[in-house]
Amino acid sequence: MSTLTLLKEVLFHATLVIDYISYYINYILCLVFHYIFNEPPPFPIEKPTPTYHPAVLVTGTSTGIGQNAAITLARMGYTVFATVRKQVDADDLTHLFQQYVNTNQGNLIPIIMDVTDKGDIQKAQNIVRNVLGRDKPLVGLINNAAQAKHLQAELTSDATFREIFETNFFAVANLTKAFLPMLREGRGRVINIGSIASWEATISMGAYSSSKAALRALTKVWRMELRRLGVFVSLIEPGMIDTRLTHETNQNFLDLNLFRETPRHINPAVIVHYKEQYRTAGKYSNEFIDTIPPPALVTDAIVNALTAKYPKTTYYVGLDAKALAMISWLLGERGTEALQGLILGF
Repeated sequence: MSTLTLLKEVLFHATLVIDYISYYINYILCLVFHYIFNEPPPFPIEKPTPTYHPAVLVTGTSTGIGQNAAITLARMGYTVFATVRKQVDADDLTHLFQQYVNTNQGNLIPIIMDVTDKGDIQKAQNIVRNVLGRDKPLVGLINNAAQAKHLQAELTSDATFREIFETNFFAVANLTKAFLPMLREGRGRVINIGSIASWEATISMGAYSSSKAALRALTKVWRMELRRLGVFVSLIEPGMIDTRLTHETNQNFLDLNLFRETPRHINPAVIVHYKEQYRTAGKYSNEFIDTIPPPALVTDAIVNALTAKYPKTTYYVGLDAKALAMISWLLGERGTEALQGLILGF
């Protein structure tokens, strides 16, 4: 076993240990708040059995976190509605699931859907309702679909900002509103996949980080609004995870062609500064690309948020996410910005 592989294994298992500790702390705190401050009682748990297959909807399942979560939940015995944008992705997902042992008789049903299209959302809503009828509940909505494009905020076009927000924020809002009636019927849960970048944004992540920060705020509001209606809302904030999106984003950091067309009113010296920032951030990010954990780590958090008696409000996934959250709390914004500047040299 190589040193790098060993390091990845150690980091992966260290994260699991930290997670188990935090889950128990969360459970104890929930009991305290329930009995002292009259917080809502434990949420009902609809777990699958060999003859009972409650449903969940997972978006963005063609690769990465969404794919791993959809297949894992189906193997657990859930009826999983898995959204993809293309028929070829639906066929690939079905074929992949068929290669696994399906002891618990779960079901995977791909749905062709663009999460930014309200018409597609309505069609998906009709499909889920028709398949489930009134006897089988929808117990989970996992809002995973997202996209990322990194460039300094001054150079990021209005169209790019809108495109990122349409997928990462408005699509989640519209999809959740569409499925909340069914989730209330099933006393289900909403699980939003955010990012530690919503807390600790760095250079070139203005559009992505701000969209995830907006999602974090909306998740908190929904949790307060829905808590006594039987629907709990959790946020999962991963750090860097071994997905296609992460690798594509890191490759983009090495592509300075993004700077070919820049606004003419910006001083060329400023563009040179931005290029150096971008190159440095890419170099630093790619140094750690081979040590980041697999999507299964996020899936573990999703399963806990879906099945725990007292799910956590926020799950930080990965040692980098946990470390950044702690550093942010300890040092505040000025301290973390100074630390980033020291590490990245800007």
